[in-house]
Amino acid sequence: MFYTIRFIAALAALGVNPKLVESRFRQYGKTECKNAGLSPQEAAIVVMGGLQRDIQALANPLIAGYWVDGGKVRADHPAIRLALENLGWRIGLISN
Repeated sequence: MFYTIRFIAALAALGVNPKLVESRFRQYGKTECKNAGLSPQEAAIVVMGGLQRDIQALANPLIAGYWVDGGKVRADHPAIRLALENLGWRIGLISN
């Protein structure tokens, strides 16, 4: 339950209203990403990487950069790298 709350809060912290995210993507973030050992912040980035461009445009890459710098997101994780690439964010290259 706490993971779900932190995941929804991570989407909001990125600047995206979680209600704009289709329920199947939210469910993926809450279950599959958790089962894969991703943090809620990592799950939010992975989900964002799969969303429509108009919703992706709402997200703030600076927040993700803070998470990488703070150790909450592993920019070298394959799922995160793919999501960052899909988002067009170069965070891992800057932070590592």
